[in-house]
Amino acid sequence: MVVVDLTNALAGPYATLLLAGLGARVVKVENPHRGGDPARNNSPYITDEGLAVRRSAPQDMSVSMLVRGRGKESVTLDLRDPRGREVLADLVRQADILVENYSAGVTARLGIDPGWAHGIKPRLVYTSISGFGADGGPGTGKAMDTIVQALSGVMMTSGAPGDPPVRLGLPIADLLAPLYGVIGTVSAVVQAQRTGVGQHVDVSMLGALTSLVACEPFDAFEQIGLPLRTGATVPRLAPFGTFQAKDGWFALCAPVDPFAHGLLRAIGRPDLVEDERFAGRDGRVAHADELHGLISDWAAGRPVADVVAVLDAHGAPAAEVRDPSAAVRDPLVLARGEVVRLDDPGDGGAELYGTGVPIVFGGRPSGFAGPAPQLGEHSRSVLRELCGYDEERIDALVAAGWSEVRASDRLAELYAGRPEHLRALAAEGRPVVGVVGADVPAELVEASGAVPYRLHGSPDLVSDEARAILGAALDPVAHSVLTRLLDGSLAFLTGLVVSRDAQSSLQLFYALRELRRIEPARPFRRSSCWTCCTCRRRTRRATTRCGSGSSPISWRAGPGRRRRPSGWPRPSARWGGCAPSCAR
Repeated sequence: MVVVDLTNALAGPYATLLLAGLGARVVKVENPHRGGDPARNNSPYITDEGLAVRRSAPQDMSVSMLVRGRGKESVTLDLRDPRGREVLADLVRQADILVENYSAGVTARLGIDPGWAHGIKPRLVYTSISGFGADGGPGTGKAMDTIVQALSGVMMTSGAPGDPPVRLGLPIADLLAPLYGVIGTVSAVVQAQRTGVGQHVDVSMLGALTSLVACEPFDAFEQIGLPLRTGATVPRLAPFGTFQAKDGWFALCAPVDPFAHGLLRAIGRPDLVEDERFAGRDGRVAHADELHGLISDWAAGRPVADVVAVLDAHGAPAAEVRDPSAAVRDPLVLARGEVVRLDDPGDGGAELYGTGVPIVFGGRPSGFAGPAPQLGEHSRSVLRELCGYDEERIDALVAAGWSEVRASDRLAELYAGRPEHLRALAAEGRPVVGVVGADVPAELVEASGAVPYRLHGSPDLVSDEARAILGAALDPVAHSVLTRLLDGSLAFLTGLVVSRDAQSSLQLFYALRELRRIEPARPFRRSSCWTCCTCRRRTRRATTRCGSGSSPISWRAGPGRRRRPSGWPRPSARWGGCAPSCAR
């Protein structure tokens, strides 16, 4: 079973993770110009030194990707390019399932909607997981887990009356929709095997979570005056809820008579078993506050372990409230493969756990075939094995930038092949700061005439000259973008040109200018108009936007004009004085 995975973030990747765990071959298609799945840039990261908040080398793996990318093969394709869609079509011809989680309307704009896919392979199962379904939703139509929680009503089912809405700490909507997505996908595959015809499986996060809210009769509670939010306990099921002991919390669920009577004996009140207030369920509900108070008083001076042991001994279901770290290390769930120890791709020896496949089969075991891939790691093998491309065609795709070639590889080629060009730039007073990466040694950068600089690196890898050039001008935004340039999240970098007195905005413009091969604006005289780098429109207005309304332009400093804003670089006849955002 081959799955083409066009998903990002959490909802879609969790669905394809489950399919991989169930034995499917999952080919994850990622955009090479955006750094692939955004989860690759989620902190924290696994580095050679262990867990870190920031990435220190291109191969450092986000823990999010480490969990969600297991058992998948990564291929990089630009689906906005006809050649990228042609490769995707060849993958679809070999696939049984395609899963995507774009917002409504995106696949149609890209030309890869269900109609397109079924035209290539009629028996394909095309699964869409989105916030509001294929027809879109309110506002921008963009769905995040918290937005969906808010709309589903689930936030108003937790907490006490009068409390603010309670957001569930677990991204429940992001994790629930893919479960329904997998159920629908597997069902559609079975039907396609019988009929030879595939179908579109459409699952929404809002629908999935709201359907669970509707499983509880909250609407009926409200109509008869029962509170929807009851805090730590549930009076209508008393005794039921969480209670505090001497050294922690425990949960108790004893709504039926045998459990409730066992509880009363456990807390030393066997006399209440025959008391009309607590003997039957209706009486316990009517006197819930009194009953819960008895439990709280009894447990307050006892350790959680003793409380749970006594309740268990009397047949009252109870358990300690654990934190996530303890829960994922439970020997029971580890033995069943429902949680698994993650492979550490670095040498830091980090002990991390991730979701397994929480289904135990009597036949063959479930699980993941391999660790999470680096961006584009399997491009060549997938194109060769599934698409049947020869090496010449694969090389052409690699040259187009859709391959496993990383930013650091391009940097190494630059510094090895263009030293005279870089030296010439430095001689003109425009020193080049060469970014040092795992595969770009400082010696190579220095030999090219550039000044070595390593983003997020140790101080011994940042020369004094580079530090003097960059200095404090590298604000967090610029630092983040430059890091993405290095790790491949923004295509590949061909040299970061930095002015000696540059502000971070100008540094960033130079970086993007080199990256995108954007021509500088026409040189200007102080009395001339200003020219936007992108649209070439000219204006005499002292404004942040050009006539197109999209690209920031430079200010003209002169009589009767507004002064240049603080923090902006002075205009330069060489570069046209444009702002960094022009370089798009």
